[in-house]
Amino acid sequence: MKIAYKELEQVINVDKYSITGLVIENPRFMYRMLQELKKAVEGLDSDIVVSDNEVPVTASKTLSYITDFVGFTLNQKTLISKIVNELDQKSKNELYYEKSHQLLEDIEIYIESLTDDLCCEIMCEKLNMLSVIKASGVGIVDDYDTLEERLLAYMDLAREYEGKQLYVFVNLRSVISYAELQLMMDTAITREYRVLLIDNMDYPKLTCEKRIIIDNDLCII
Repeated sequence: MKIAYKELEQVINVDKYSITGLVIENPRFMYRMLQELKKAVEGLDSDIVVSDNEVPVTASKTLSYITDFVGFTLNQKTLISKIVNELDQKSKNELYYEKSHQLLEDIEIYIESLTDDLCCEIMCEKLNMLSVIKASGVGIVDDYDTLEERLLAYMDLAREYEGKQLYVFVNLRSVISYAELQLMMDTAITREYRVLLIDNMDYPKLTCEKRIIIDNDLCII
Protein backbone atom coordinates (compact mmCIF):
# COMPACT_ATOMS: atom_id res chain seq x y z
CA MET A 1 0.00 0.00 0.00
CA LYS A 2 1.12 3.57 -0.62
CA ILE A 3 0.61 6.89 1.12
CA ALA A 4 0.98 10.06 -0.93
CA TYR A 5 1.06 13.51 0.67
CA LYS A 6 0.68 16.67 -1.38
CA GLU A 7 3.72 18.33 0.24
CA LEU A 8 5.95 15.25 0.05
CA GLU A 9 7.67 14.49 -3.27
CA GLN A 10 8.25 10.83 -2.43
CA VAL A 11 5.41 8.33 -2.12
CA ILE A 12 5.61 6.22 1.05
CA ASN A 13 5.42 2.52 0.24
CA VAL A 14 4.29 0.28 3.11
CA ASP A 15 4.49 -3.44 2.41
CA LYS A 16 3.96 -6.54 4.55
CA TYR A 17 7.54 -7.76 4.23
CA SER A 18 9.20 -4.98 6.23
CA ILE A 19 8.41 -2.07 8.53
CA THR A 20 8.43 1.43 7.05
CA GLY A 21 9.94 4.17 9.17
CA LEU A 22 9.34 7.86 8.47
CA VAL A 23 11.47 10.34 10.40
CA ILE A 24 10.30 13.96 10.17
CA GLU A 25 12.78 16.33 11.77
CA ASN A 26 10.92 19.52 10.81
CA PRO A 27 8.22 20.13 13.48
CA ARG A 28 5.95 22.30 11.30
CA PHE A 29 5.98 19.81 8.44
CA MET A 30 5.29 16.92 10.81
CA TYR A 31 2.36 18.78 12.36
CA ARG A 32 0.82 19.51 8.95
CA MET A 33 1.22 15.92 7.79
CA LEU A 34 -0.25 14.49 10.99
CA GLN A 35 -3.20 16.87 10.64
CA GLU A 36 -3.85 15.60 7.12
CA LEU A 37 -3.55 11.97 8.24
CA LYS A 38 -6.09 12.61 10.97
CA LYS A 39 -8.49 14.18 8.47
CA ALA A 40 -8.10 11.23 6.11
CA VAL A 41 -8.81 8.70 8.86
CA GLU A 42 -11.88 10.70 9.93
CA GLY A 43 -13.23 10.63 6.37
CA LEU A 44 -12.66 14.35 5.76
CA ASP A 45 -11.10 16.05 2.73
CA SER A 46 -7.36 15.61 3.02
CA ASP A 47 -4.11 16.07 1.13
CA ILE A 48 -3.30 12.45 2.00
CA VAL A 49 -4.13 9.74 -0.54
CA VAL A 50 -3.92 6.04 0.35
CA SER A 51 -3.76 3.51 -2.46
CA ASP A 52 -3.56 -0.25 -2.88
CA ASN A 53 -2.08 -1.58 -6.15
CA GLU A 54 -2.23 1.98 -7.51
CA VAL A 55 -5.98 2.21 -6.83
CA PRO A 56 -7.08 4.85 -4.28
CA VAL A 57 -8.81 3.41 -1.20
CA THR A 58 -10.84 5.01 1.58
CA ALA A 59 -8.38 5.83 4.36
CA SER A 60 -11.06 5.75 7.08
CA LYS A 61 -11.81 2.11 6.21
CA THR A 62 -8.25 1.00 5.56
CA LEU A 63 -5.91 2.90 7.86
CA SER A 64 -5.61 2.79 11.64
CA TYR A 65 -3.90 5.89 13.09
CA ILE A 66 -2.64 5.71 16.68
CA THR A 67 -1.00 8.59 18.54
CA ASP A 68 -2.17 8.13 22.15
CA PHE A 69 -0.54 5.16 23.86
CA VAL A 70 -1.25 6.11 27.48
CA GLY A 71 -5.03 6.02 27.10
CA PHE A 72 -5.06 3.29 24.48
CA THR A 73 -7.63 0.54 25.02
CA LEU A 74 -9.00 -2.38 23.05
CA ASN A 75 -12.54 -1.36 24.03
CA GLN A 76 -13.14 1.06 21.20
CA LYS A 77 -16.67 1.90 20.08
CA THR A 78 -16.23 0.70 16.51
CA LEU A 79 -14.80 -2.66 17.58
CA ILE A 80 -17.45 -3.25 20.24
CA SER A 81 -20.19 -2.36 17.76
CA LYS A 82 -18.86 -4.87 15.23
CA ILE A 83 -18.58 -7.60 17.86
CA VAL A 84 -22.09 -6.93 19.18
CA ASN A 85 -23.51 -7.15 15.66
CA GLU A 86 -21.67 -10.42 15.07
CA LEU A 87 -23.11 -11.85 18.29
CA ASP A 88 -26.56 -10.73 17.20
CA GLN A 89 -26.18 -12.47 13.85
CA LYS A 90 -24.88 -15.59 15.57
CA SER A 91 -27.94 -15.65 17.83
CA LYS A 92 -30.07 -16.06 14.70
CA ASN A 93 -28.29 -19.08 13.26
CA GLU A 94 -29.55 -22.64 13.47
CA LEU A 95 -27.47 -23.53 16.53
CA TYR A 96 -28.67 -20.64 18.71
CA TYR A 97 -32.07 -19.67 17.29
CA GLU A 98 -34.17 -21.77 19.68
CA LYS A 99 -32.13 -20.71 22.71
CA SER A 100 -32.43 -17.07 21.68
CA HIS A 101 -36.17 -17.35 21.17
CA GLN A 102 -36.61 -19.06 24.54
CA LEU A 103 -34.51 -16.44 26.32
CA LEU A 104 -36.54 -13.57 24.87
CA GLU A 105 -39.75 -15.32 25.84
CA ASP A 106 -38.49 -15.85 29.40
CA ILE A 107 -37.46 -12.19 29.70
CA GLU A 108 -40.87 -11.04 28.46
CA ILE A 109 -42.66 -13.32 30.93
CA TYR A 110 -40.44 -12.04 33.73
CA ILE A 111 -41.09 -8.39 32.85
CA GLU A 112 -44.82 -9.06 32.69
CA SER A 113 -44.64 -10.60 36.17
CA LEU A 114 -43.20 -7.33 37.43
CA THR A 115 -46.33 -5.49 36.28
CA ASP A 116 -48.76 -7.31 38.59
CA ASP A 117 -49.22 -4.26 40.82
CA LEU A 118 -49.29 -1.70 38.05
CA CYS A 119 -52.50 0.08 37.13
CA CYS A 120 -51.79 -0.32 33.42
CA GLU A 121 -50.64 -2.86 30.89
CA ILE A 122 -47.20 -2.63 29.28
CA MET A 123 -45.56 -4.17 26.23
CA CYS A 124 -41.92 -4.86 25.31
CA GLU A 125 -41.67 -3.33 21.85
CA LYS A 126 -37.88 -3.29 21.62
CA LEU A 127 -37.15 -6.69 23.11
CA ASN A 128 -34.80 -8.53 20.77
CA MET A 129 -31.41 -10.23 21.02
CA LEU A 130 -29.54 -7.14 19.84
CA SER A 131 -30.99 -5.05 22.67
CA VAL A 132 -30.26 -7.82 25.19
CA ILE A 133 -26.65 -8.16 24.00
CA LYS A 134 -26.14 -4.37 24.12
CA ALA A 135 -27.64 -4.22 27.61
CA SER A 136 -25.17 -6.86 28.81
CA GLY A 137 -22.30 -4.40 28.42
CA VAL A 138 -20.15 -6.49 26.10
CA GLY A 139 -16.47 -5.59 26.38
CA ILE A 140 -13.10 -6.95 25.30
CA VAL A 141 -10.89 -8.41 28.02
CA ASP A 142 -7.90 -6.06 28.08
CA ASP A 143 -5.48 -7.60 30.58
CA TYR A 144 -2.23 -7.41 28.63
CA ASP A 145 0.91 -6.71 30.63
CA THR A 146 2.68 -4.63 27.99
CA LEU A 147 1.76 -1.97 25.45
CA GLU A 148 3.21 -3.98 22.57
CA GLU A 149 1.03 -6.98 23.43
CA ARG A 150 -2.03 -4.74 23.58
CA LEU A 151 -1.22 -3.12 20.24
CA LEU A 152 -0.72 -6.48 18.53
CA ALA A 153 -4.04 -7.68 19.96
CA TYR A 154 -5.68 -4.50 18.63
CA MET A 155 -4.20 -5.07 15.18
CA ASP A 156 -5.66 -8.59 15.17
CA LEU A 157 -9.09 -7.25 16.12
CA ALA A 158 -9.00 -4.28 13.75
CA ARG A 159 -8.15 -6.49 10.80
CA GLU A 160 -10.79 -9.07 11.73
CA TYR A 161 -13.69 -6.72 12.45
CA GLU A 162 -12.88 -3.48 10.62
CA GLY A 163 -10.80 -4.65 7.68
CA LYS A 164 -7.86 -2.42 8.59
CA GLN A 165 -4.84 -3.08 6.40
CA LEU A 166 -2.39 -0.32 7.35
CA TYR A 167 -1.32 0.73 10.85
CA VAL A 168 0.32 4.10 11.50
CA PHE A 169 1.98 4.70 14.87
CA VAL A 170 3.26 8.16 15.79
CA ASN A 171 6.27 8.34 18.14
CA LEU A 172 5.79 4.77 19.33
CA ARG A 173 9.56 4.50 19.84
CA SER A 174 9.35 7.08 22.62
CA VAL A 175 7.38 4.66 24.84
CA ILE A 176 8.73 1.24 23.83
CA SER A 177 12.35 0.13 24.05
CA TYR A 178 14.30 -0.90 20.96
CA ALA A 179 14.31 -4.60 21.92
CA GLU A 180 10.57 -4.64 22.67
CA LEU A 181 9.74 -2.79 19.46
CA GLN A 182 11.95 -5.13 17.42
CA LEU A 183 10.09 -8.14 18.78
CA MET A 184 6.71 -6.49 18.19
CA MET A 185 7.53 -5.56 14.60
CA ASP A 186 8.97 -9.00 13.85
CA THR A 187 5.64 -10.41 15.03
CA ALA A 188 3.73 -7.87 12.94
CA ILE A 189 5.62 -8.97 9.82
CA THR A 190 4.94 -12.63 10.62
CA ARG A 191 1.23 -11.75 10.73
CA GLU A 192 1.60 -9.81 7.45
CA TYR A 193 0.67 -6.40 8.86
CA ARG A 194 1.62 -3.22 7.05
CA VAL A 195 3.12 -0.79 9.55
CA LEU A 196 4.31 2.81 9.25
CA LEU A 197 6.26 4.24 12.18
CA ILE A 198 6.37 8.05 12.18
CA ASP A 199 8.92 9.68 14.51
CA ASN A 200 10.28 13.16 15.07
CA MET A 201 13.89 12.00 15.54
CA ASP A 202 16.28 9.43 14.14
CA TYR A 203 16.09 6.43 16.48
CA PRO A 204 18.24 3.30 15.97
CA LYS A 205 16.94 1.45 12.93
CA LEU A 206 15.16 -1.89 13.34
CA THR A 207 16.59 -4.85 11.46
CA CYS A 208 13.28 -5.25 9.61
CA GLU A 209 12.93 -1.55 8.78
CA LYS A 210 13.27 0.53 5.65
CA ARG A 211 13.46 4.23 6.45
CA ILE A 212 12.77 7.64 4.95
CA ILE A 213 14.19 10.74 6.65
CA ILE A 214 12.89 14.25 6.05
CA ASP A 215 15.43 16.61 7.58
CA ASN A 216 14.82 20.06 9.02
CA ASP A 217 15.33 21.63 5.57
CA LEU A 218 12.68 19.26 4.12
CA CYS A 219 15.28 17.31 2.15
CA ILE A 220 14.53 13.61 1.75
CA ILE A 221 17.34 11.30 2.81
